[in-house]
Amino acid sequence: MKVVDAGYGHVTSEMDARLHQHPADHEFHYFVAGLGHFVHPGMPVEAGRGTLFYCKPGELHDVQPGRT
Repeated sequence: MKVVDAGYGHVTSEMDARLHQHPADHEFHYFVAGLGHFVHPGMPVEAGRGTLFYCKPGELHDVQPGRT
């Protein structure tokens, strides 16, 4: 597997929350701060500092910010 992008950030109300997928990419989400929910696949799970999620290619997912 080749890493093509890496980033970090906060779960905040300014995030562009939308259900989407990456047809050919694996994706890891690690949350360093903030509170919210990670929707994967179609079911919200609490997301906050120290949580990690993995999406296979083509899996729908979304980040829904909560109160910080």
